[in-house]
Amino acid sequence: MIRIGITGGIGSGKSTVRDFLQRRGATVFDADREARQLMTDDVSLKSKLIDVLGEHAYLEDGSLNRPFISGLIFSSEELRRRIDTLVHPEVFKKFSLAAEEAESAGAVAIVREAAILPPPELMSELDIMIVVKTKRAERVLRVEKRDATTVGEIEKRAAAQASDQEFEAVADILIENDGSLEELERKVDEVWAMVLAGKLPSSDD
Repeated sequence: MIRIGITGGIGSGKSTVRDFLQRRGATVFDADREARQLMTDDVSLKSKLIDVLGEHAYLEDGSLNRPFISGLIFSSEELRRRIDTLVHPEVFKKFSLAAEEAESAGAVAIVREAAILPPPELMSELDIMIVVKTKRAERVLRVEKRDATTVGEIEKRAAAQASDQEFEAVADILIENDGSLEELERKVDEVWAMVLAGKLPSSDD
């Protein structure tokens, strides 16, 4: 079974690529959603996050105070890295378990979608990395419409992610999402055909 990573800047279309692959038979692991779940449910991780972020990181019902946390990590790269150091390894543990279950169930591939690049020491958990690329202006327009938010807020979120150059540096496959939805689906079909044929490139090539 092939373990595929999908990433890209905010609004690039990585979730659409993920959905296309899921329809073709891939199992999906949403790393960002799993991270939020762990930050809420894992008692040990929650305690460590409170040590870093303070009690206000959680609401009275125990759920994440997402606006508060976002405000902190989007304004401090050092703090964002400290949080990533705590959360990334736990997410990858869940991914490894999900991959084992998917393989036992006979899945051809599992797709790990994430907005944040995994640290180098965890990249070995993936066989290939797909990066979805879209022009920045188009990405801003998509997110502005999708999330009903401001350009300033979008730019702040984009600044907290890897740069286009950093994303492309880890890409085994670069999908340029610069056309219609049908064109994007055709590109995904090409990738899926490579998966089925076992001819995907890798960072070891």
